[in-house]
Amino acid sequence: MQNKIHNILTIGIDNQKGFLVSIETITKRGLFQFEIIGLANKTISESKQRILSAIDYSTPEKKTYLHKKIVTLLSPAGIKKEGSHFDLPIAISYIISGKEYLQSFFDEVIILGELTLTGSILCVKNINTLIEEGIKKGIKHFIIPQDSSVEFIKEDIYTWKVANISEIIEIIENKKRFNQKGQRNFLFKKNTLSEHPRCLTETSKEKTGLTYLIDSIVGNETLKRALEISLAGKHNLLLIGEPGSGKSLIAKSSRELLPLIKIINLNNIQIEKLIESRGQRLTGEIEDTFKAPFREPHHTSSYSEIIGNRNIPGEIVLSNKGILFLDEMSEINKRVIEGLRQPLEDKYIQINQGEKIETDFILIGSMNPCDCGFYKSKNRRCICTRTQIDRFQRKISSPLFQRFDLNINIATVGSCTYNNKSNLKGEYIFQNIVKVREIQNNRKYSYIKKINEESINTDNLLHSRHLLLALDSLNEKSLGTKEKNLLIDITKRFYFSKREVSSLLRVARTIADIENEKQIKEVHIHEALLYKNKRE
Repeated sequence: MQNKIHNILTIGIDNQKGFLVSIETITKRGLFQFEIIGLANKTISESKQRILSAIDYSTPEKKTYLHKKIVTLLSPAGIKKEGSHFDLPIAISYIISGKEYLQSFFDEVIILGELTLTGSILCVKNINTLIEEGIKKGIKHFIIPQDSSVEFIKEDIYTWKVANISEIIEIIENKKRFNQKGQRNFLFKKNTLSEHPRCLTETSKEKTGLTYLIDSIVGNETLKRALEISLAGKHNLLLIGEPGSGKSLIAKSSRELLPLIKIINLNNIQIEKLIESRGQRLTGEIEDTFKAPFREPHHTSSYSEIIGNRNIPGEIVLSNKGILFLDEMSEINKRVIEGLRQPLEDKYIQINQGEKIETDFILIGSMNPCDCGFYKSKNRRCICTRTQIDRFQRKISSPLFQRFDLNINIATVGSCTYNNKSNLKGEYIFQNIVKVREIQNNRKYSYIKKINEESINTDNLLHSRHLLLALDSLNEKSLGTKEKNLLIDITKRFYFSKREVSSLLRVARTIADIENEKQIKEVHIHEALLYKNKRE
């Protein structure tokens, strides 16, 4: 004899896109056996022990699963499924097996939650992304963990937040007083976003009396100036120096200096990232702004953690519109480092022939010049041999090295002599960054308007390789005679490649914008060259 089958819904993620998963459980008399079929990964397979233990703990008076053969199907069966959020829906699918009076209660309800051995329901990763994907499928009712932070949801949804599976079992077992319509309306509450303090929406911190981290750093004027240029023009920055020279502190101070970004410009993955990385919440208005992300993965991170894979977005996606800071860059696995080349060049990544995902981030890297860290140091003698130094420096390939518009060897660069007019205070740097980004965005839109090609999507063009090359060409054409001759001399003297010349001009263009100059001048090229350390 077998019990009637009921479907329970949850969400799966494949190729970073959501799909509905229907969970069906059938029980038969016989020796105990629990099988989960439908291309479930190891995390879901292990859920059998969590589910049985949670049910035992919640209903200690009876072993409901003894002398039964339990088979659970996750359909569609042809797509791989992974995630601990399948625990709760599988458990409920088993519990309601044979209970006909619950047939319509769980219709069009998505269930998400991870179980402990004692029946507690834990929060799951990417809860907001999963809910957003459910909304796209037309679902409005969700059973989720009690401690879940449901943010950035733009549509009306109804949630039943539960802390323990016993709460659900109690409702299911209460047959006499059970009223499907009334009980469902009572349990599911309309989701309202909590009122939490927003990030600063002022373009200045002066009004709030807050200070910038960069203001507490004494000296290092060259690094401060390089950071200002990097953030203003979205240039990748590499800092090379001995231990304790201030590389990491300068890089981390950039967290406060980026302008706010709009939620409307982000996809679900970036929205989920904002929750994880900042822990801030908004009131849900689509025009709301948020502080740009600052991601700082450990140097032992794997390829899938940095670059990502079919189902999990990597750090390069999570840092979109913000900063990816790689400390101890030379110690990161070479395959991971080389995997950054294409996303840095094209501003997108395509995984497993799926859709293109935007990776418009600023890469800031820091590393030592050698194994001991004191090559060319003025403070301590380097104990590395020439062979060791060469081997260490080859950890970063030349093609990747050229993708850093600013690369500074702190030991060989003195104090900056080209920013006498600049006040390298946090407030001044922040204002310059906002100003330059507005100037450069206007320049991009003016170029797009000039070419007037209706077939080109403006949003895609803003980050396309085509636009970047076109603007590089405009930079070269706008140079005066003296600037062109200087550029030719630099190219011949330092053997710059075409990419390095374009990179040099982009940095010079940003410096000119900071100084409110319409044309690139010789002094701007000279300063850009100061931040262009040539490999030995």
